Amino acid sequence: MSYTRQIVIGDAIIALPTSDGTAGDAICRSSTGHTYQSIPRVKVAAWQGYTLPANTSKNAAYTYTVAANTLSTSKCIRMKFILRKTAGANNVTIGAEWNGSTMHTAVTVATLNYEVEVVLYGAGTTTAQRSIVTTQTYTTGTVTRTNTVTLYAHDQTADLNFVLYVTKATGSDTVILDYAEVVELET
Repeated sequence: MSYTRQIVIGDAIIALPTSDGTAGDAICRSSTGHTYQSIPRVKVAAWQGYTLPANTSKNAAYTYTVAANTLSTSKCIRMKFILRKTAGANNVTIGAEWNGSTMHTAVTVATLNYEVEVVLYGAGTTTAQRSIVTTQTYTTGTVTRTNTVTLYAHDQTADLNFVLYVTKATGSDTVILDYAEVVELET
């Protein structure tokens, strides 16, 4: 296989194949010699611009189905969501669920901006996963950051669902999902 396309970072060179071969093939060269590296394949789903319904129900702002057998000890999924509140000063609950299990719930009052980051990865068997959920809320002059780490026991041999949800105290409060991004890393 021919490796003529290169990426240079400092004294390291990553040589990429010029023809179709095994997915993820690359040879890296640095001052210490050549090494074979498997480059992760990336699947990205990006989406933006959804206004949550004007009600007090638990509404799915974003759902993502993880195909069966996707997670393992060498695979992870990273997700990032940016939401904002454009009207109202009442409580808003933003939460995340992994196949029906609560990953994180945050209740805020009069917060204008929310950022939610999720890392979900296999924990060594087909029935174990871990997540790290980080939320940040922004109001004038204040940033509040929380982290939640959780272990799950869902069977990964079936499709599993991630849901980001929003529940508003009053339907007149306006919450918008400005941006959603899912990066599925495979090695």
